[in-house]
Amino acid sequence: MKKQNSSGRVVALIGNPNVGKSTIFNAITGMHQHTGNWPGKTVSIAQGEFDFNGKKYDLIDLPGSYSLSTLSAEEEVARDFIFFNKPDVVVVVCDATCLERNLNITLQIIASVKNVILCINLMDQAKKRGLKINCDKLSEQLGVCVVGISARSKKNIHSLLEKIELVCQKNYNKNAKFQYYEPIQTKVENLSKYIKTKNINEKFVALKLLSDDKNFINNLILNKEFENSGSKELKLELENCRNDLIKKYSDENIMRDSLLSQFTKIAEYISKTCILKTNKSKKIKCLDDFLTNKWTGLPSIILLLCVVFWITIAGANAPSEALSGFLFKIQDILSDFLNFIKIPSWIEGILIQGMFRTLAWVVSVMLPPMAIFFPIFTLLEDFGYLPRVAFHLDCAFKKAGACGKQALTTC
Repeated sequence: MKKQNSSGRVVALIGNPNVGKSTIFNAITGMHQHTGNWPGKTVSIAQGEFDFNGKKYDLIDLPGSYSLSTLSAEEEVARDFIFFNKPDVVVVVCDATCLERNLNITLQIIASVKNVILCINLMDQAKKRGLKINCDKLSEQLGVCVVGISARSKKNIHSLLEKIELVCQKNYNKNAKFQYYEPIQTKVENLSKYIKTKNINEKFVALKLLSDDKNFINNLILNKEFENSGSKELKLELENCRNDLIKKYSDENIMRDSLLSQFTKIAEYISKTCILKTNKSKKIKCLDDFLTNKWTGLPSIILLLCVVFWITIAGANAPSEALSGFLFKIQDILSDFLNFIKIPSWIEGILIQGMFRTLAWVVSVMLPPMAIFFPIFTLLEDFGYLPRVAFHLDCAFKKAGACGKQALTTC
């Protein structure tokens, strides 16, 4: 997976889970792809190749991630590839139907590395929900290329490839217009003057130092990205900046929360200025607020899962009995046939009473509920409910050292 082993320019796809990265990957690469595990991790990544205007590109589909402050192996793989493998272009894929929520990791990547493209997928679904996204204004505010696509219908895929080619050009030097809120911005600028890095933006590292993200900083040091981490001047300036911010916010916890919420605040502001919502989208927003509200969200999750569980069990009873009766009739027929041709009883016992009967029990008991349960979960995912469950339970799961998307496997 190292860049020097690639056959062309390296393009990395990253974004939250369930934003259609794999669909975009397949639309671009076709069948020129393979899947493998990251060295030392049981995390699968897809790598493919494509040609555009006579140039070769390697496309890497990184695991779905919610943040660069990793809490899972998938997020660690995605972060390490972007920071330390230094792809030529990083394409951040967002869901147009919930752009504000997806902008969190987008802003982190824009603030930390160069050559970023924001790819907004599911533009057709956003239109159906009454959402209009001004990509030009979004590009102006972020200072990076923005392209809206519909990956399933392959709409604007060619425009995305053109943006990738543009950003790969050496003479392309469009800097991200990224500013934190005061007084954070002033402290970040002051501290960044004492920081030396190779590939990662010094201001982003300064923000991580102020928020005391030890995991992130240690990883930079381990990969020799943070060149002067032991500098006395840096440590002194960091202590002064932190003390000033603590005095400003009157409490260290409030100060840390303000640092961590910088990207969330910026995402809220950008969403208000770049997304036009119609009456239809406002109704969906009300439903979204109800499902993600801290008072109504958890009861609605429990109620819905109970309903899904009841439908699965109750609906599987009749098919399970019918399937069981059918399979055991076949068992009797097979048993009579083997006895008719005078197969030894011990062979009949192994083949029919052992192997076939066990298979019949497993199929009749497991197949009907699975045939009901998984389509229901697929519909919930298509409707956008499962990502909302993950979002709502993220804080609770983080306290256990996990992330919200693991709530779905727990269920």
